[in-house]
Amino acid sequence: MKIEGNTVLITGGASGLGLALAKALFKLNNTVIIAGRDEKKLRQMKDTLPGVHCIQCDICQDSERKKLINEMRSQFPELNIIINNAGVAFFSDLMDENSYQNVVKEMETNFLAPLRLTQLFSEHLKKRPYSAIVNIGSAAAFLPLAVMPGYSASKAALHSFSLSLSHQLRHTKIQVIEVLLPPIDTHMVMDFKMKKLSPDKAASDIINGLKRGRLFMSVGQVNLLFWAFRFFHEKIAVVVNRMAENALNR
Repeated sequence: MKIEGNTVLITGGASGLGLALAKALFKLNNTVIIAGRDEKKLRQMKDTLPGVHCIQCDICQDSERKKLINEMRSQFPELNIIINNAGVAFFSDLMDENSYQNVVKEMETNFLAPLRLTQLFSEHLKKRPYSAIVNIGSAAAFLPLAVMPGYSASKAALHSFSLSLSHQLRHTKIQVIEVLLPPIDTHMVMDFKMKKLSPDKAASDIINGLKRGRLFMSVGQVNLLFWAFRFFHEKIAVVVNRMAENALNR
């Protein structure tokens, strides 16, 4: 995959992994555009990387998604890569009625928004000489965490969507790339008292995978878990959930 000279849109790129990816891609002479909801974080991002462009947008709102695509078409017509990175996660008890709204938010942000953005940008991307859609997934798609049920379900949906999308776009110039990640050291999983991968290391691993043209990549310890999952699904799931519960209760 060509990783230099692209025009890249990253959702949720003002902090965490998105910020790390923006830095790495900007250093590789790409035009980088960040879309995020938090105006303060976007300003801080702009101060950190003046060459990166920032657009305030709530990707869960269809009116704002359509505004985003119009702005991208007019200001960045060379757009050829979208990284669906924005995500939310909640620790939820499914028997608690209040958890329903958390699950709705997780599904909207982690699955439905990438699906809708892909639909809105697909015709534009098909016209580019080379283009790619990168979906940032999670090991939770294969090993659901009972303490984060909505997040796990949303990432499983994103995985299924990525597979279907890859098949449907196989005769186009658009590459569909899925990345499975372990817990990343960000605010989203700060309550997990366990070893986490740094955003910079995760971004570096993703960039290296893109260089090698990998359409499906598992980063860090996910690589071992993914292959073990295929052979020892039930036992691995029990162990991982116990680890997650222990990490949360420390």
